[in-house]
Amino acid sequence: MLSKSLNQKKAQSFITYTMLIVIVVAALLAMRVYFLRAMQDKIRQTADVFGQGEQYEKGVTVETPTDAEGIEITLPSSEADECKKITGIVSALENQVSALREQANDFNKALLGLEEKNPRIKKAYDALIKRAEKKEKKEAKYRKKAAEYTSKAQDSTLTPEEKQSLLDTAQSYTSKADGLEEEANGLRKSAQDLKDLSSEDLEALQKYVNDLTEKADKIEMEIMKQKANYPDCF
Repeated sequence: MLSKSLNQKKAQSFITYTMLIVIVVAALLAMRVYFLRAMQDKIRQTADVFGQGEQYEKGVTVETPTDAEGIEITLPSSEADECKKITGIVSALENQVSALREQANDFNKALLGLEEKNPRIKKAYDALIKRAEKKEKKEAKYRKKAAEYTSKAQDSTLTPEEKQSLLDTAQSYTSKADGLEEEANGLRKSAQDLKDLSSEDLEALQKYVNDLTEKADKIEMEIMKQKANYPDCF
């Protein structure tokens, strides 16, 4: 009865720890949804800035692509109108750069926030690994005990009853060791899941910040090119 009660308590303790780990992982996954929504909102705001609140009108709107191929500008014949159009385009590009830099800065702050959380995530990871190691040490002791009792049962001078008693004890230790091994493996898997989740978030955010910065740098190069081509307008 005592052995059964101890096994039940161990099972309840394992279930409690497992539920706690599941809740923590679920909370972190839920945070990713809000993070992605924030990114999408920033992208929409940038699109609004790029459009300058205007709609396309044939023959009037000037196309200002911002990819690596550069910007092609069709200018009116009047020199005054030419400068006005050029300065307007450059101003729009500068607004784009400003918006991109602002986004990169915002996401850099988010990146720092995740990096600040990393020590807490690492602490939780280390705690799970430590618990797993304790169970593995206990498992090794039980397996050693099981081997000792199995070895004793090989004594030819023992009665069948004594031999069976020793083998039953060895089997009991083996069962306990198997249970501890399963618990330790579960703890290690939870720890790895927690570590992988944190790493994926940081890598995705860092890549997005790098993309924003690279795009802003390319547009700034185009701005410098247009200013060099039309120095009298600036």
